[in-house]
Amino acid sequence: MAGSIFAHYPLPTFPQYNPLYMDMDENTRPQTADAFIVRGARLADNEEFDKAIQEFTRAIQLDPNSAKAYFSRGHTLLNKGDVERAMADFNRAIRRDPNFALAYNFRGLAHGRKGDFKRSVEDLNQAIRLAPNYADAYANRGGGHYYANSFDLAIADFDEALRLDPENWKVYFSRGGVYLEKKMFDHAIADYNEAILLNPDFAESYYNRGYALGGGGDIDRAAVDFRTVLRLNPDHLRAKVALDNIREARGQ
Repeated sequence: MAGSIFAHYPLPTFPQYNPLYMDMDENTRPQTADAFIVRGARLADNEEFDKAIQEFTRAIQLDPNSAKAYFSRGHTLLNKGDVERAMADFNRAIRRDPNFALAYNFRGLAHGRKGDFKRSVEDLNQAIRLAPNYADAYANRGGGHYYANSFDLAIADFDEALRLDPENWKVYFSRGGVYLEKKMFDHAIADYNEAILLNPDFAESYYNRGYALGGGGDIDRAAVDFRTVLRLNPDHLRAKVALDNIREARGQ
């Protein structure tokens, strides 16, 4: 499950922005903070992070009180892996808008990146207080509980995240990881089945399901999953080792 709560997220959209700005030339689109934020969001979605950051910085120069501009730049910095600068921008966004649930959510992720899961959970608590139907915040808080070894709390948060967003394969994958830790192999297998159904190309779901199948004594099906992992990712060392161990146990 390592890393599963810290995947890149698409930049949230802000409905009041005119999407026409995104197709305007630099010299014709309005020179407003909103216009630069929309342009930056498109660049960030395309993983052109440095260009996106330039757009968000121009938005901040035009409107230094824009919580959304600071949030957007912080979000992009977090996706680049620049956690300290991202944290600083999330702090600025929250100072300008203390009710900005997205900023608390992503500052919580930044704390998690630094290994400070106590502060991560505190920020995610606040995100949920501000936006009780925010599925990603429950999923991310579940990840924080997982890394703090609070497995039952993690499962409860993943349950709620799936109630709000039942098609989120990442949450099935993450909850399956908690069930693995608790050696509840049947539950883990069921969650990995769902994760694979929703996203059949993610090798780690097959690896973890193979691990759960092996833990439950179904070595043959475990071997099938490990071979699928290697079909999707031929360099997956742990799957190679797992198959070697199965062959050794069978005397092959």
